[in-house]
Amino acid sequence: MDLDILVRNERAHPGPTCNYLASNRNNYGDIPFSELVALALRVTLPDLQRSQSVKGLAEIASEKQYAAKEGFLKAFFKYCKALKPQQQAAALFEGAIHLVEKSIEDGENLVPLVGKTAEDREHWVLVSRAQLHWLQFSNSKANGDSHSHDASNEIRFTAVMAHVDGLERTIGPFLRVGLHTSSIRKKEGSSSFTKAARLYMAPEKDMDFKLEIWIGFAAGMAVSQLISAGEDLGDVLGDYLYKVTKLPVQLTRVGMDYKLEMTLGFVEGTKIHALVFP
Repeated sequence: MDLDILVRNERAHPGPTCNYLASNRNNYGDIPFSELVALALRVTLPDLQRSQSVKGLAEIASEKQYAAKEGFLKAFFKYCKALKPQQQAAALFEGAIHLVEKSIEDGENLVPLVGKTAEDREHWVLVSRAQLHWLQFSNSKANGDSHSHDASNEIRFTAVMAHVDGLERTIGPFLRVGLHTSSIRKKEGSSSFTKAARLYMAPEKDMDFKLEIWIGFAAGMAVSQLISAGEDLGDVLGDYLYKVTKLPVQLTRVGMDYKLEMTLGFVEGTKIHALVFP
């Protein structure tokens, strides 16, 4: 079906789509917030749920929404107004972060408010996004949305779409090669996002996160031999990930791939969530 047909004029009652997208925001992490707002205002919930290309719908909705010379703020306020109270806080916070990020990109006057240097501004955005993800996770947990269970039966929200650039900055060279030789990543081609990594959120503050990364067969065999021999895994994980991982790691054969599981403390897990699972 032509996606353009599904993207209609701005609807008078966008509430169902707005609330669905807000409550499932983490499932649509690859859609920029401005596009998500346009999608919520212009596509019906049944059409959204039937679509095989939600990202494509969002891009078309964004083109139509903002081609009418209606700025993001006006559309954003309509989006927030349609939300239930429990969804509004996270949406308002994400909208604020979006505006600051755009101000930084455009070099506008808002920049000094979040830092005078590029490092200060990057830190502000990173910390803010970490706080946003925790707020979204808390909403998902309260609403009984998508989750899985760990061995202790704690409810954990699972982030399943990793940004490849952020992931590659987090892991070492060995895991980067292993990631790209996994069958999951090969099927994705050159996509900017991958399902070859997932992060299980800490069920409560100060508890641990769990990071899983899928690697190819050859890389998995090499890691298996190192673990069996009791060798250090610093060269496997890379400097940063080795420093923040609580050893030991676990390795599981999954088809022709291997799944590497690492435990992260709450602070570092939150940072990786913000950097890798935007």
